[in-house]
Amino acid sequence: MKNFKTVLALAMLLVFVMAAVSYAQLANTDWPKNKRDASNSGRSPATAIAKPVIKWHTSLTTGSYTAGGASPSGPVVDSDGSVYVVDTGGGAITKINADGSFGWTSVAQLGGGYWGSPAIWSNGTTKQLVFGLGWGNLGLHSVNPTDGSTNWTVVPQYTGGGSPSPAFGDGAPAIGSDGTIYVTGGDGWDRGQLYAIDPATQTVKWTFPDPFEDANNIGYNYGAPVVTTVAGKTVVIVMGKPLDQNASSIFAIQDNGTSATKLWSAPCGYHWNNPV
Repeated sequence: MKNFKTVLALAMLLVFVMAAVSYAQLANTDWPKNKRDASNSGRSPATAIAKPVIKWHTSLTTGSYTAGGASPSGPVVDSDGSVYVVDTGGGAITKINADGSFGWTSVAQLGGGYWGSPAIWSNGTTKQLVFGLGWGNLGLHSVNPTDGSTNWTVVPQYTGGGSPSPAFGDGAPAIGSDGTIYVTGGDGWDRGQLYAIDPATQTVKWTFPDPFEDANNIGYNYGAPVVTTVAGKTVVIVMGKPLDQNASSIFAIQDNGTSATKLWSAPCGYHWNNPV
């Protein structure tokens, strides 16, 4: 009987741990990332009224915005109505409150030229805004949505230039069902890699390709990856234009936990687009 109780207790503990781990994921809001969800569907569950009216509007020159408020990155929306968007000029996140008033500008700034959007990560208790890798203050940054302070920064290393160096990146991060954050980076032009980052340990779980080879080079990427499940395995879909190709390609990369495998690749449209 004692052994049975011990086994039962361990089983219950395992279920609890697995539930806690699997709950860390993309936040459950109407628009938590670029293209909304892990599939990049671009579809919101919100129901629009027949004749929409403007509730509020605000200038993006508020806060840190420069270059006339120019921002090709899309906004993300939290469950409380807060809007977060990254400016091109300084590469910082600006929070706009649900009533349209200015909230804060993030301490973390990626430098001019960053085109990606943030994503809202959640474990059911706390939330983080993740964005990067950027062109200045390189790295994947986690920002506190309450005040814009920095929680942590992970700097993936691009390994295609002879010696490892911090990777440049314009693509938006994507978040898997277990909370893993996927983001692309590279030399800023035609060589690129995919990085899987564990927000719990703030470490890079794996890099693809690793070691870097032009034969497996995924090229530079400007969009957000798609994260899906195939036969029980997490598969990440990315687009890029490798150095040795005249056109862009789409890649399917399987997450093996501590490494990754390319399943297939195929020619596709322009690499500034998002896979769906």
